[in-house]
Amino acid sequence: MKLKQLKKHYFILVVVLVAGILLALQIRSFKEVEALVERTDAKTVLSQLRIFQLANEELSSQLGEEEKVLADLQSRVANESIESELDRMRLLAGKNVVYGPGIEITFDQSIDSFWITDLLGQLSAVGAESIAFNDVRLTHVTAGFRKVGTGIVMRKTFLRPPYRITAIGPTKELREAIAQHGGIIERIEKAYTGIKILVTERERISIPPIPEPQ
Repeated sequence: MKLKQLKKHYFILVVVLVAGILLALQIRSFKEVEALVERTDAKTVLSQLRIFQLANEELSSQLGEEEKVLADLQSRVANESIESELDRMRLLAGKNVVYGPGIEITFDQSIDSFWITDLLGQLSAVGAESIAFNDVRLTHVTAGFRKVGTGIVMRKTFLRPPYRITAIGPTKELREAIAQHGGIIERIEKAYTGIKILVTERERISIPPIPEPQ
């Protein structure tokens, strides 16, 4: 009898506990729904929409400014690229006088034109930006050289010794390229007994432009 009463009391206790938990969950749900309703009433929604609208307008304004800056930068880069390309074309065409550090090479007697071609090719290969032969500017359209008698003809100009080649560019690299042991200067000296060749570094060399056709 006592065992049956104990089971009955235990059952009632469990029912009360479950009912209490369910009631608590229901109250909590009602509060969450109420809070949700409060957060989403008309005034709150309009206020949030206005905030989003202002933020969007600010972002649009910033984007517009950044697009203007980007367009300006692109324009500047394009102009700089065009100007750089024009400078390069003027340099190749020999339209302007050129100044800069480089080397000067002098020969006290005439040599065959193929030596000159080889020498100038080596100077160009190691970074010579501009070269002149007896103050006659070389360009990308220079056809070559031809030995005639005691001199050399270049672009209808007859050049007589002593020869003077000037090259603007990285001084150390230019000198080392031609004056190294077994290099072209040494080979020319072996080919022409008694020839005097001087290679001099210059802080400033001036190479004139090509004269305008008459």
